[in-house]
Amino acid sequence: MNISIGNNIKTARKKIGFTQDELAKFIGVSRASINTWLTNDDGMSDNSKKMICDKFQIPMNYFKINLN
Repeated sequence: MNISIGNNIKTARKKIGFTQDELAKFIGVSRASINTWLTNDDGMSDNSKKMICDKFQIPMNYFKINLN
């Protein structure tokens, strides 16, 4: 099973009730950036990951891709 960074972001975003636009505004990026991350085209900075982790109260390793 491949759990992608994009799926992890989507799951966390929905859990807290943020839209893509709200998440983009919260971390100071464009909605297009969020969409790129959700389609697994990475390019996500460590700072953006940290802001999401802090907001969603999840560990940084949440964004690693797991292959089982």
